[in-house]
Amino acid sequence: MAKLKEIVYIVLAILALVVLSLVLGLNGTKNVDYRYVMLEVNPKVEFLTDKNDMVVSVYAINNEAKELLAGENFVGEKVCDAATKFVDLCVKANYIDVDRDDNAIRLNTVSGLMHGLDINVFKNLTKYIKGNQIKCVIVENQNDLNRFKQAKEVGVGTKKYSLIKAVTRFEPNLSVEQAKELSEKDLMDRIYMAHKNLKQTFTQEDFANKTKLIDFNRSKINNHNSNMTDNTISKFKDDYKEYEISMQKKFEKDFDGQSAKWKENKLNEYYA
Repeated sequence: MAKLKEIVYIVLAILALVVLSLVLGLNGTKNVDYRYVMLEVNPKVEFLTDKNDMVVSVYAINNEAKELLAGENFVGEKVCDAATKFVDLCVKANYIDVDRDDNAIRLNTVSGLMHGLDINVFKNLTKYIKGNQIKCVIVENQNDLNRFKQAKEVGVGTKKYSLIKAVTRFEPNLSVEQAKELSEKDLMDRIYMAHKNLKQTFTQEDFANKTKLIDFNRSKINNHNSNMTDNTISKFKDDYKEYEISMQKKFEKDFDGQSAKWKENKLNEYYA
């Protein structure tokens, strides 16, 4: 009898999850054709993927990202690999400084109900950071206090709010209130069409600036890498959690403010 009750409880729990999935699906959070991933260091980039998490389009949100994308091909790659590749370019160009402990990445993913893309990208980036002994924290969009407040003011969740911001960036005549009424599927369809119609072209200046940044920081990166051993990497991984907890709190409370301080400190170092 006890065994029968246990089976009934399990069946009811599964049915509850199915109902929840259907309800959320009707709100546009499940049945989407694309997945969305945005990364912000100082360079900001967004990826769209298909249902298999393969990149179908990529767009540089600012000039810093545009320079880093010059000569690179992300389409057709797993988005976890594409995100890590982009972060590696940020390291090589010194937007993530291997000699500092106040680096941060803002990560935002929209992938539908229980798809798990956010977890996979987060794990992949964390593995890269730890494996390369880089003091850098990852702030997921839903934990960013300012983004949470902004989304709450609009009356949507943080994930949908990020899509609204992306769409209104491409369609300035579309108001936030109008975009709010669109489903996540419709918002991502619009982002995809914007990527397709506004294909970015890279100038010789983009290539030159990218090469200049990477060449200028090459010796620093090489020195950092040459000092890594299995023992130092193992110790870094052991110590990382404590560092992560303390730094995440700062960036989750005010990512934009902490990033502004980082940029100011970098400028002071540059002109010192």
